[in-house]
Amino acid sequence: MKKLIWKENRRYKWNLVPSAVISGTETGIDHFTWKVNSDEQYEETNLKDIEEGHSVLSFIPNEMTSTLSNSIVTEMQTGKVNDKVVLKIEAGENSIIFTSTHIIPFYRDGSFIEDNIGVLQVGDEVIVCDVQEFSEHQPTHSTLPIDSITIGEDLSESELLHPYTEKGYIFVNNILVEG
Repeated sequence: MKKLIWKENRRYKWNLVPSAVISGTETGIDHFTWKVNSDEQYEETNLKDIEEGHSVLSFIPNEMTSTLSNSIVTEMQTGKVNDKVVLKIEAGENSIIFTSTHIIPFYRDGSFIEDNIGVLQVGDEVIVCDVQEFSEHQPTHSTLPIDSITIGEDLSESELLHPYTEKGYIFVNNILVEG
């Protein structure tokens, strides 16, 4: 059974189909985040290895002038994927696979939007952690345009795992998503 990341649309408190981040799928994309280690340094960590209490790199997306900061993982939930539409999003060298209902912050024509990943269009800009500019003490962020959006495999009834953070956002493969 495949391990996935699960969440419901908490922002609206609707009983919607859960969203998923696929970790270690057959398509070869592992999903990682930046975890703060015991030396207060950031280390790339697979999402399936993240636990409650871990500190991860985060950002408040509608405050683009602010700096990146840490957020504590407060809860891990499990469930089953009910959404059959899975999308692969590519922006520069960064790519993620999510169900179409996962919430993502992005910019379209200069306007900030926070909506389901299924409404994204090529050319929309996602918020990314700049790995090339990454330093242990001052990580940076920018936006990158989406290069491609493709429909992935049906993952219905796959096992899900979702980390929730204090700030409500987490970088997955350097792309900021709700979590």
